[in-house]
Amino acid sequence: MSASDVRFMEMAISQAQRSEPVPSAYCVGAVLVKDNQVLATGYSRELPGNTHAEECCLLKLSDMTVAEGATIYTTMEPCGERLSGKNPCAHRLIDAKVERVVMGVKEPPNFIAECQGSALLRTKGITVDYLAGFEGMLRSVHESFGSSLDTLCFPRSRGVLGAKQACHLAKKDVLRCIPPLRALLASVNIH
Repeated sequence: MSASDVRFMEMAISQAQRSEPVPSAYCVGAVLVKDNQVLATGYSRELPGNTHAEECCLLKLSDMTVAEGATIYTTMEPCGERLSGKNPCAHRLIDAKVERVVMGVKEPPNFIAECQGSALLRTKGITVDYLAGFEGMLRSVHESFGSSLDTLCFPRSRGVLGAKQACHLAKKDVLRCIPPLRALLASVNIH
């Protein structure tokens, strides 16, 4: 990895910090780069429609052909499937003919049991690199919002959770949300 890889990943982390935190999604940042020039930046939920960071980068381009041969730096593995039914980020990057994806962490298994984003990108000839050394910064983005990244997968340092573990963690997250929801409902005065 080069000094420019580090610089652009730091920019992606800065974008992630701009994401409005929500309990049901992660704060992800992305930077689309070509010839060492930033083409676009994006972060989770930046644009209307529950948008992902990579999606925002591509939507900001006036001409999609500009992305051909570019590199995208993203704090989390691009999704290979979306529960909302929207086009996954991996498919969008393939369609845009991005040449390389540099990610900070793998997508956690608490939404999709096994994210296939990286594998899908690789099958289409896109280089996928993991930029080690940013785990602490990526974890702090979420912890500053009061959420936890215990389910994040750091390649080479932590394994991917199995479906059983992911379901257990997701159940714990849901159960943790019940008391605040009860308090909120109790505070609403309906006549």
